[in-house]
Amino acid sequence: MTRKELATALTPDYRVAPRTPYRTSPAFFPAADPAGGSGPLIMPMACAPRGRRRERKALHLLVIPGVFELRLLRAVRSGVPVLAFALRTDQRTVRAWDILGRNLDHLASTPGARFVTGSSAAARFAPASAESPRVAPTAAT
Repeated sequence: MTRKELATALTPDYRVAPRTPYRTSPAFFPAADPAGGSGPLIMPMACAPRGRRRERKALHLLVIPGVFELRLLRAVRSGVPVLAFALRTDQRTVRAWDILGRNLDHLASTPGARFVTGSSAAARFAPASAESPRVAPTAAT
């Protein structure tokens, strides 16, 4: 959402949500369900880990490149297995195309980085017995 967009309800408090892909249930949302269950696999959007005195910060592709590089470094060092990004294709994105390109270039140059679809990333975390993983809308790439 942008600052000028209206919301019709409060968003959930995602501070209790894991930073790695997980399954939840209506009773535990947005936290992980300890039983695992067969609900959809949720892949949280990329964020830098929490510091000693600060909350975790979102890792947006349209943030200033220096800030993006620092947050990406913190996320990679924390060992998070998947960084999921969503990108709007509206006028704001077009105006920031240079920033987007620089951040994607930096992401691509990160050792071990691979660009895959949300479904491909989810397949790594699906149980072996599952026919096909169900990916929540937040796993858009």
